[in-house]
Amino acid sequence: MIAGQSRPTPRRPARLAAAGLACVVATACLASLAEPVLASAGGAAQPLTASSAGRPKVKLKLSATRIAVGKRLTFAATVTGLSTAAGETPSPAPGASASPSATGGATASESASPSATATASSDAGSATDEAATRLEIVYSADKRHWDGVKSAQLDAAGKASAAVAWKQAGLWYFRACLPIGASGDEVCSASTRVKATPSSKRVKLPKNALGITGALNFREAVPGVVYRSGKLSGLTDADLKRLTKAGVTLVIDLRTPSIAKASPDRLPEGVEYQLVNLFASATSPSTGATPEAVLKNSVKRGAAFVTSAKQRATTAKVLKLIAAADGTVVIHCSEGKDRTGYISALLQLASGADPAEAMADYLLSNSYRANYVADKVKAAKGAEAKLTAYLKYSVQPAFLDASLDALYDKYGSVDKFLKKGLGLEAKTVAKLKAKLSPAE
Repeated sequence: MIAGQSRPTPRRPARLAAAGLACVVATACLASLAEPVLASAGGAAQPLTASSAGRPKVKLKLSATRIAVGKRLTFAATVTGLSTAAGETPSPAPGASASPSATGGATASESASPSATATASSDAGSATDEAATRLEIVYSADKRHWDGVKSAQLDAAGKASAAVAWKQAGLWYFRACLPIGASGDEVCSASTRVKATPSSKRVKLPKNALGITGALNFREAVPGVVYRSGKLSGLTDADLKRLTKAGVTLVIDLRTPSIAKASPDRLPEGVEYQLVNLFASATSPSTGATPEAVLKNSVKRGAAFVTSAKQRATTAKVLKLIAAADGTVVIHCSEGKDRTGYISALLQLASGADPAEAMADYLLSNSYRANYVADKVKAAKGAEAKLTAYLKYSVQPAFLDASLDALYDKYGSVDKFLKKGLGLEAKTVAKLKAKLSPAE
């Protein structure tokens, strides 16, 4: 692999497309793609390789670098320096027919993101101008984990195009990548950044768990064992009765002391309250005043949950409290998305869920908080401010990716992180797992 040219391979399983974004582009995600080939002049298919002049070069042009969510975004890619394994200049396959991509249909080799409604077409003027090679258009927020948008057919001139109605707000980087040979190698274009401005339209929200009305994003973290939420200062009398009925015996507040004091929880009588300042600092980390700053700081904050010794210590305290709890537990912070999202993901992984499932649940905060975020976006003035507000009040895959990357890169597994990273004794880990996965 050449640095800066190849898309990085994830160090952990790909996340679910059901999370609201396509899975990370990895071998498993591309399993349906046939080995890229070009037909030689004699008609025999040959694996695509680098030409004698060096590796192929991929260039990608986009129709815009700032769009409103739902608007059309067009990709135009050009590949030069192509050759077949036989060393011949690529030529169209005799009798080739138009691919479904060229006519707007779907093929098994296309990887369309739920974030985009896509159509792809070749620049070739006729069906016989198409070669049997495909480019993959991919996107990322952190330039480390890349997700598929669309695969597009290359024509005999080495050109391909695709168009999508882009549906995911945020700050994204796009590349076009071309597999080379049978080794899994590939070459990619330089990345192009696009800012997608969010909508401020309100939508119908999913219902909170237990019928809770006085808290935002109240839902199950681990079914029947742990609930997660935003701050509980607005709970109604009816909500308190619902918590009692659900067997809640412990509430763990992950906020800083000053914020917890300014907006104290309302709890049923007899419920234990534990304040565990997960950030282990007097104030929360700064988010920033621009989209770039919010994204950078949020990724840094996500990694710090794992890399900071002080935050590992507070995380360990949370898990010990949950393991020792007699009844159902509620964990929460202010917004119920970042600190709570990380702890929830860690609990899910400890209970046996895979990272894809944890990511899917993490991203559900965007559904439960959609109108809250929409109101923040609406109040912001200008496209840049609206995107900043969206990134600040939503969750993005890159935020949790930063935590999981740090965990898997240093410790290799969740069990090792619990024991070595958090310093939990084996009996505490066993007790925690037993609580999170009760016998049926």
